[in-house]
Amino acid sequence: MEKKPLKHIETEAPKKTVTEAPKKPLVKKVNKIAKPRTEQNKQPQYLVASKEIYQVWYEAYQQILNSNNKKLISLVKKNKKIYKDWGIENTPFNQWWEQKSTLFADTSKIEINKKFNKNKNIINLSIPVNKTMDTLIEQFRNVMQPLLNEFKNKNVDLKHKYSPTINKGLKLNNIKLLLDLNKNIFNQKINNKQELAYKIATTLSQPSYKEMAPKSLLEFKELYENMQKSNLLIKAIVNNTNIKEINNVKRYVNRYKQKIDKLLRNVAEGKFPGKY
Repeated sequence: MEKKPLKHIETEAPKKTVTEAPKKPLVKKVNKIAKPRTEQNKQPQYLVASKEIYQVWYEAYQQILNSNNKKLISLVKKNKKIYKDWGIENTPFNQWWEQKSTLFADTSKIEINKKFNKNKNIINLSIPVNKTMDTLIEQFRNVMQPLLNEFKNKNVDLKHKYSPTINKGLKLNNIKLLLDLNKNIFNQKINNKQELAYKIATTLSQPSYKEMAPKSLLEFKELYENMQKSNLLIKAIVNNTNIKEINNVKRYVNRYKQKIDKLLRNVAEGKFPGKY
């Protein structure tokens, strides 16, 4: 019996199973939009005085709030309406400024006045309405520039709750020095007069204050440091120092104390800097 040849049957090779990685969900890129400033923390376009002036004023106010001086605390309470909007004490200045700068905004602007304005800080002009804007701008510049130059170095009395008493030629570095002396030296209640004078002289010898340092104080600083070396000869020199120079040192120490006391009283009354 003949064997029949087997039919060749083609079979498909088993398909390889490929495991696909899960597709990541499509995420749309969203540009972060800055939160709009609220009316509370919107920075004013113009200020009545520079930010630096208000920073020094704020520092003086904070020193009063942290003071044990009952008279100063009493004065602040008496004038609490002036500072009621300033907020919580001991807040870092930049953080405080972000929230409170609108208190010091200068809102004065050019506007139409139907009546003659007698305010010393306002100039009344006659403006023809039949001119082009370019012509008016040119004429305005020609009229105003000499007047602005005239007022440039004059103290302008701005009618604003937080306008400094001096806005032209205010020597802020002098006030910074007084506040520095008060915070780091006078508040320590140093009884030894020589040590007190030495600490003041040391502060004045710093680069930021050295230009305004009295010669007598700087010389006293050098003598005091030499005296600490226990050299008998040096001590003899210190003891025989010109009485006039020693009196000058005492005079400067007393003057700084009087100035800072008057400055802080002014600030407690809502004036900065006032006469000190």
